[in-house]
Amino acid sequence: MRPGSMASRQPPRRGAAMKSTTPELPSPSLAEPLLTCQQAAELLAVKTAWVYDAARTGRLPCIRVGRNVRLLRSDLEHFVAQQRNAPRQRLRA
Repeated sequence: MRPGSMASRQPPRRGAAMKSTTPELPSPSLAEPLLTCQQAAELLAVKTAWVYDAARTGRLPCIRVGRNVRLLRSDLEHFVAQQRNAPRQRLRA
């Protein structure tokens, strides 16, 4: 076996080749406080369970700190702006 041949057999680094499906957001800063899901739910006037589900499915960008889910207010504002500009879908009766 050649000395450099092992490098080509190693799997790629975790997340190195993955592409994000969410739009590019500005990089988060610790100058902006992190919100809990409960605080985000209060701002959006939705149930806390909806916020957890939206974060889990990627609908809302979130930051995981261990097992805790945190959100940035600027991300919530961006989400609301996208929803406001999105075409409305008709509900079938």
